[in-house]
Amino acid sequence: MKIPALRRRHYDTTALVLLVGLIVLWIPWLGDTPFYSKGEPREAVVAMSILHNGDWILPPVLGGEIPYKPPFLAWLIAIFAWIFNGGVVNEFVSRLPSAIAAIAMVMMGYRWGKHVQNKHFALTMALVTATSFEVFRAAEACRVDMVLTAAMVGAIYILYEIRERRGADNVGWYAAAAVLLSIATLTKGPVGALLPCLAVGIWRLLRGDNFWRVLGSLSLLAVVSLMLPALWYYAAWKRGGDTLIDIAWEENIGRLTGTMSYGSHVKPFWYNFLTILAGMLPWTLLAVLALFRARTYRHWPFRPAGLLAVTTALTVIIFYCIPVSKRSVYLLPAYPFMAYGVAVIIESLRGTASNRVFGHFMAFLAVACPVAIAAMDLFPLPALPHFALRHWWSWLMLLLPVAVAAWWYLGHPRSDVGMPCIWALLVAYNAVVMPAMFGNPLRSADDMARFEALRESRAKVYSLGTPNNLNVVYWFNYYLDDSVRLVPTPEAADSLPTGSTLILVNPADTARVHGFTFATITRNPDTRRPAIFATKK
Repeated sequence: MKIPALRRRHYDTTALVLLVGLIVLWIPWLGDTPFYSKGEPREAVVAMSILHNGDWILPPVLGGEIPYKPPFLAWLIAIFAWIFNGGVVNEFVSRLPSAIAAIAMVMMGYRWGKHVQNKHFALTMALVTATSFEVFRAAEACRVDMVLTAAMVGAIYILYEIRERRGADNVGWYAAAAVLLSIATLTKGPVGALLPCLAVGIWRLLRGDNFWRVLGSLSLLAVVSLMLPALWYYAAWKRGGDTLIDIAWEENIGRLTGTMSYGSHVKPFWYNFLTILAGMLPWTLLAVLALFRARTYRHWPFRPAGLLAVTTALTVIIFYCIPVSKRSVYLLPAYPFMAYGVAVIIESLRGTASNRVFGHFMAFLAVACPVAIAAMDLFPLPALPHFALRHWWSWLMLLLPVAVAAWWYLGHPRSDVGMPCIWALLVAYNAVVMPAMFGNPLRSADDMARFEALRESRAKVYSLGTPNNLNVVYWFNYYLDDSVRLVPTPEAADSLPTGSTLILVNPADTARVHGFTFATITRNPDTRRPAIFATKK
């Protein structure tokens, strides 16, 4: 009997190489740098509270403060800590969800780009996305933004597939989109579901779809996507009561309408456009060079994918121009679609002087930057007294960009823009520069010794409340194992037990409390200003 031949599987080796490159870019270095601002430990300590208290619905921090965001990121951190680190939250597992989300988003973009254009274009778009500085840094931060962005962008890719591939199983595709939009909502709130639906709705109208059909299908999708988060909001409301409702309203509606009870990241209108120019580096430089070839773009075919990219990027940017509260990470969902435009520029200018000049400049930086970093370590600068290479292998990692630049230059690819050089520079940045610059967030050996003495003493630690309940001691709370407790007023601080420590973030508060001895830490990573350890006599 003749045995049928086994079907030969065709693997996409380009996708595999891309995946390995992304893993090397981010994963190995996630735990090398301690938290050095208040944002990362603020999120990590929620997961720490989950594991300490077993409360997966509304885990309290600082002894009772309700988290300001839904808990999906904290759930991921807690699960990863349980799987990979024996239930202990550290910097690596805290940043791992963001890195995985970034890798997934770039790989989804590669798949989408391959479908709408070709494999080479898809690789270019994927690498531009990963190496744009805003995406690069968000992928290794313990913040909600990258998980939110990956879920939103993935849902937009799926909704494109539904519209353009009419033979697809729409129910299954809609279900996948609903899951991603639910994740986005559970990460930061309803904007995670509503903004992608708005962007896709505008794109579909521009494609000539019936208004009522678009409104009906996307409204139904949004409602379905909000059902699972609604269950969490209800369960959290049962725990947190009106306080939770007030926080949710202020974070979602108040932030959008500018009616928050306190100022938060208040920036002018032009701030978003300035951050895009900075966040798209180094590709902003290529875009400037491409202006000299502007006549090349007059006859570009405006494909449906290109229309989606332009529509989504503009929708995100314009939407976040509305609130007075502006941050560069809010615009992250626009970056994969701006990367589509950069990839079009690169492909259209292949073999031109613009691409060659940009590629040679990146190769030059791949040599000059490691030399400069080595010089800063060997000949310390007064302006950077804390910069020091931490590991012997840091010197080897500094050679990586130099070796890649030499390989690229000797190959002299006329049509390339030096992407391997950019990748190698960013790997060296993660492996060498970040640990050297932020290895000691307190910046002083004396401050570190004082903090270690407090940690080893196991004294009870408290924080004096500030207006609007902005208790900026998240860094201290994380590294003190979520043991800091809130003292709402100076009068309450007077009754603290002897030997306890009160952390003051405002030097003027020393006059408001009595019976304490004071010691100053010259740099508080939460505020980037001094902090005072007040010890009860």
